Amino acid sequence: MSQKYFNGDLSKLLSLVVLYITQGVSFGFFLSTLPIMMKKHFTYTQIGYLSMSTYPFNVKFLVSFIVDTKYIKAIGRRRTWIIPNQILAGMSMIYLAYRIDEYIAEGAIWTLTAWFTLIFGCLALQDIAVDGWALTIAKKENAQYAASSQSIGHSIGIFISTTLYLALSSLDF
Repeated sequence: MSQKYFNGDLSKLLSLVVLYITQGVSFGFFLSTLPIMMKKHFTYTQIGYLSMSTYPFNVKFLVSFIVDTKYIKAIGRRRTWIIPNQILAGMSMIYLAYRIDEYIAEGAIWTLTAWFTLIFGCLALQDIAVDGWALTIAKKENAQYAASSQSIGHSIGIFISTTLYLALSSLDF
């Protein structure tokens, strides 16, 4: 089937979509679901401190040359950065899933900010690698679909972590 669509690049483009979904889920949770969960326990100023966690995305340009030039040849240029950052971000999210209620109840805003900065740092490094991979993964005639993969993946991820979460946690749903 993938040979028929996108000249055999369908599976590669779907891989990009999945990687971008993971980023979208994190952003959606952080930007809308988490503040809703925290509004009873923190002031708006304290919730605003969490915005510092997204700074790794603002300074990607400072480390992008490292991601593009330093890699383990046996693993591959992009996988060297994608795989470990996915694992570290995922393990951090699993840890936080068990501890976030405790951190919120304790008012540990700086602990939460540190954890989310780590997660967004991993996602920023992954984003650099995935964006670079998107430019080389598909055939030339399908290169324009890489940006679409990013838009689709981010949108699905944000939907999952905001709209779907809020709907499923509503007592009226």
